Amino acid sequence: MKPALFFFTLSSFFYFFSYPEVDNDLWGHIFFGREIFQGGRILSVNLYSYTSPDHGWINHEWLAEVIFYGVFSLLGSTGLILLKLLLGGGIVLLLDGTLRKGKVSYLFRILTLVWSMSILAPGFNVRPQIFTYFLFAAVIFLLRGRGEKGGAALYLLPLFAALWVNLHGGFVAGLGAVGLFSLWTSIEEW
Repeated sequence: MKPALFFFTLSSFFYFFSYPEVDNDLWGHIFFGREIFQGGRILSVNLYSYTSPDHGWINHEWLAEVIFYGVFSLLGSTGLILLKLLLGGGIVLLLDGTLRKGKVSYLFRILTLVWSMSILAPGFNVRPQIFTYFLFAAVIFLLRGRGEKGGAALYLLPLFAALWVNLHGGFVAGLGAVGLFSLWTSIEEW
């Protein structure tokens, strides 16, 4: 039965994460990534805005845009789909690792993974938010394993935060997860 469930999970992964739907903003992200990469600096004004040219601009997704541009310039559209699959696979592996730490049954893990992929799939386009999905799963994985080796992995959280804040504005979800985790841990210890 395990090989059948594994195949079910693997086929679900490709079904949910490999569709080549393109978000309307993708080409803008790639364009701004190119501007940052070629100019060697983050733009402080949006030179391409029709309604408010030369208006101050904080591009909070600059690192994601540089990554998208780099992948697209090297591997084209296929590379962007591969990046999406890589991040999606990372999310599934992190979620599976988190579930394993909870010592849940194999069947429950498979059903949870497929269910999670089906929920993520509609919004899982090549957009900066896919980094938020991945890093949120990584934060939950680190928090869940805090007891292992004295919680040394928690020292990665500031590095994740520094990376995440430049990839997507969803870093606030990670701060919220750490805050809730800290509150819950304090209540448990009290």
